[in-house]
Amino acid sequence: MPTSRTPLTRDRIVEAARSLIDEDGLDALSMRKLGARLGVEAMSLYNHVDNKDDVLDGVLESLLAEVALPSPELPWRDRLRELAISFRAVATAHPAMIPLFTTRRVRGQRGWAPLVCAYEILREEGLEPADAVDAFFTAASFVLGFALTEVGALGELTGRPPADALVSRPPAALVEMGTELFSSDTDRRFLSGLDLILAGLERRMDERSS
Repeated sequence: MPTSRTPLTRDRIVEAARSLIDEDGLDALSMRKLGARLGVEAMSLYNHVDNKDDVLDGVLESLLAEVALPSPELPWRDRLRELAISFRAVATAHPAMIPLFTTRRVRGQRGWAPLVCAYEILREEGLEPADAVDAFFTAASFVLGFALTEVGALGELTGRPPADALVSRPPAALVEMGTELFSSDTDRRFLSGLDLILAGLERRMDERSS
C-alpha cells in the first residue's frame, strides 16, 4: 500500500479510488476512506482534486481512456466493431463503475477520445451530423445496455436452468426464449446484436449514397 512519503498526484488519487470502488462498490467511496487508502488525511486530497465529484469524473475519464482505438487502416465497420468490443470489455471488467457512464458527464479530453473516434468514423463514411449522432447513440446504447445486463440481474442468472426464472406452466415461446436467454454464451449474443446494428447502419449508408 502507498505511504504518505510517496507524493500525492491526481492520477494516484484516481487510481486509489478505482481500486476502492472495484473492491467495495461505488457507494463505499468517500474522501476519508480514499485518504486512508493513500496513507494521508482526507484534507490532503483537496490539494489535487476539488471534491468527490471531481474524483469520480477522473475515474470515468480513466476508464474511457482504456478503450482501445482501432487502426484507421481498417474498414469502417471493423473499426466500430472493435471500439464496441473494447468498451464492453472495459465496462464489464469494472462492474461497480458502470453507473458512472450514465450518471456523469465526460469532462477530460482523454475520456472523449473513443466517442470522438466513433463519430468521426461515421462522418467519414458520409453520414450527416444528425445521422451520425443517431447512429452513435443507437450503438452506444446497445453496448452499454448489454454490459449493464451482463453484470446485473440477468447476468447473475446466466447458466441457471430456465425454470428458475420462469413462471409455472409458461407458454412454449417463453420457455424457448428463456432457454436461449439464460445460456452462457453472452459473447455470441453480444456480437450478434452488434452485427445487426452495424448491418442496418451499412444499409442506411448504401441508401444515402444511392
